[in-house]
This record gives sequence, C-alpha cells and structure tokens, in this order.
Amino acid sequence: GTNATIGTGTFASGVVTINTTKVTANSRIQITRYGAATKHGIPCVTSRSAGTSFTVTSFDGSDGATTQTGDDGSFVWTIIEPS
Repeated sequence: GTNATIGTGTFASGVVTINTTKVTANSRIQITRYGAATKHGIPCVTSRSAGTSFTVTSFDGSDGATTQTGDDGSFVWTIIEPS
C-alpha cells in the first residue's frame, strides 16, 4: 500500500516508481532481487520525494551508468530509518 515500509516492485524498461508515504529524505532503502528477468541489471535508488515515492533504476553492469531497459525483473524493498 501507499503507507508501507516494505513491498515489492517490478521493473518496466528498467525503471519503477514506488509510491509510499513512509519514505523520507534520510531513508535507507534496501533492494533485494528475486525471480527471473529478461536482462538483470544493478538496481539503485535514483530519486526520492519525501512522503510520496522513490524511484529505482536498473543499470547495465558493464558501465554502471546506462539504464538496463531490458530489465523486467522483480525485487523486494525495505525502508529503514536511521536512528
């Protein structure tokens, strides 16, 4: 739901936005891949909007800068707030 601190996401062309009111400017967001994908990339949180959402982008492992647009895999995400 939109008030979650844990959930799942699935890439569409290597990018996905997760809507949750629980993300803050200081949130630590852990990403764990699972399942099959057409092409696996390296998932990274690339943006966040406190109280609204965060975006995860899959990057090509060969250069770490190019979006892996063939990535249609899934992941589990967890938000952890530092103390």
